[in-house]
Amino acid sequence: MNSTATGDIESDIEAKRSDLRANFEALEQKVKSVTDWRQHFRDRPGTMLIAAFGAGALLAVIVVSRKGPAEADDDLVYDAAPPRAVAARRKNPALAHWDTIKTALVGVAATRFTALLGDMIPSFHDHLAKTRADSQRVPQDSNGSSSPF
Repeated sequence: MNSTATGDIESDIEAKRSDLRANFEALEQKVKSVTDWRQHFRDRPGTMLIAAFGAGALLAVIVVSRKGPAEADDDLVYDAAPPRAVAARRKNPALAHWDTIKTALVGVAATRFTALLGDMIPSFHDHLAKTRADSQRVPQDSNGSSSPF
């Protein structure tokens, strides 16, 4: 083998190495940009706030569902109020409206969060629809009856 062929091979290897290095650096930059939550927040602050709210609501549901209902209620601040104060809040129309607004906001946040997850995770909507269908099915007992009791 002559020195020209060896030099060509070495330069070809160096060119491939340089291409791989450039590809790796581009991939590294892309991963950094995808995982940079600050940039996502700057680009889409409303979506990120809704995602954070949804994640917090989901975490709250998980934490409360792991406890029994009696334990979960013990953690809530408003239960520490005297019974008369709790009853007064229930009768106050402004608080009833506030509860309605909170429920609507949670619904909107859940809808937006579901749409966001559907955009980010392939086949999320398919799995969500299957899960909803499974949870709405009433189990049948051994007699073939669909009574839940």
